[in-house]
Amino acid sequence: MADDNDGYVSIADGARFGIAQTFFSDLVDQGLFIRVAKGLYIKKGYEVDPYYLLHYTYKKAVFGYRSSLYLHGLGENPVTPDVNLPPNYMTSGIEGYLCRHLGKKEYETGLILALTPKGNLVPCYDLERLFIDTLRKQEDFGKEEFHHLLSQMKEKGLYKDKLISYARIFHVEELVLLGLKFI
Repeated sequence: MADDNDGYVSIADGARFGIAQTFFSDLVDQGLFIRVAKGLYIKKGYEVDPYYLLHYTYKKAVFGYRSSLYLHGLGENPVTPDVNLPPNYMTSGIEGYLCRHLGKKEYETGLILALTPKGNLVPCYDLERLFIDTLRKQEDFGKEEFHHLLSQMKEKGLYKDKLISYARIFHVEELVLLGLKFI
C-alpha cells in the first residue's frame, strides 16, 4: 500500500483494509516506517514531501503566491513557503511558513490541485490568480523578471474571461487590462 502512495500510508488507509492502528507503531519500532504526522507514516527509503505533509496536516492550507508559482514551474522553491488560510483558521503549529488569512472569496478564488515535484496533489492557485497576484505584487520582482514571469504565464495559457472575473473580485480590473497589454 505504501509503495503505491509514494511511501505514505495513513491510519485511515490502514483501517479501510482492516489494519489495526497499533500495527503502525510496531512498524515504526521495527524501523520500517517513520511517523511524519499524526496518523501519517512514510516507509523507510522514501523522501518526505514537505508540501504534501503540510497539506495532510492542515487541510485548509492552500499554497499561496510564491509556492503556487513554484508548483506551476514558474519560480524557485521559496525559502519560506507561503500558505493562505480561511479567516479564523488557527496557525499554531504551522512553523516555517508564511501564513496569510484571507476573506472567504479571496481564499477560494482560483483554487485548484497541483502536483508537487514528488508527485502528490496539493491545493494551490491557478495561473489566472497568479497573474493577478504577480501584478499586485510587482514590486517583489525586478522589471525583467516581472515581464518574464507574466510572459511565461501567458504562454501556458490564460483565460481572459476568468482573469476579468478574478480582477473584479480583487478590484484590480484596470491593472489586469494594463498587464495584458504589457505582454
